[in-house]
This record gives sequence, C-alpha cells and structure tokens, in this order.
Amino acid sequence: MPTYDAARAEAEAAMQRVVDQLPADSRVVDTTDLTPYACSDGGGFFTGHWLVTPSTDFDTVQFVEDLPSRLADEFATQTPQVCPQLSGR
Repeated sequence: MPTYDAARAEAEAAMQRVVDQLPADSRVVDTTDLTPYACSDGGGFFTGHWLVTPSTDFDTVQFVEDLPSRLADEFATQTPQVCPQLSGR
C-alpha cells in the first residue's frame, strides 16, 4: 500500500495534467484539506480539491469531451461526472 504522501503526489500529478490543458488565464486555487482521511485498516487516502475558474467564454462541455484525447492512453475514459447544466454552458 502506498504511503499517504505517495498517494497525494500521484493524485496531484494527475490533477496537474488536467489543469495543464486549461487556457493560461484560468485561475486555479488548491482548496484541499490536508488532513489525511483514515481507512479502517489503518491506511489513509488523499482527495484533492482544486477550484478552477476559467474565462467566461470557456466551453466546459467541450473541454470535458476533448480531454480524454488530449491526455493520451494513460487515462481511462469513464462516464462523465460533470453536469453540463451546472457548468455554465
């Protein structure tokens, strides 16, 4: 089982790869609570939260649809979890 620090580093690296696809004028704020979540077996897990504010003309739905092809084969495609009705489009 990886350490908390290793899990956090892996999660943040994956999040950064997504952020790197955003327009340069996007604002990204790390709102993560750095208190580790404990598992019943004594381990822990990391859940990162970043608040992203792109420009007002940013097409969120198109960004999410295009993201798998921009991130290459290392990312699995799953049913989208973004609700377009709440994304501002």
